[in-house]
Amino acid sequence: MRKPFYAKFDPDATWLDHLKPAFGKDKFFFETGDDVDSHTPAAAPRKVIPISSAARAGAAHGKLL
Repeated sequence: MRKPFYAKFDPDATWLDHLKPAFGKDKFFFETGDDVDSHTPAAAPRKVIPISSAARAGAAHGKLL
């Protein structure tokens, strides 16, 4: 995703879900509106690429895996 986000400073936070949004925001951009309190990232659609297909694509471009 490579999109930065800002969180309030919390010296006791040890993981992403311990953070709270900064600048008066209610939620982070990656959170769904359904479950704001749990700070669970939104599930993105995933594409599964079989290893054999990836190896063939890499070989076609001169890359070794």
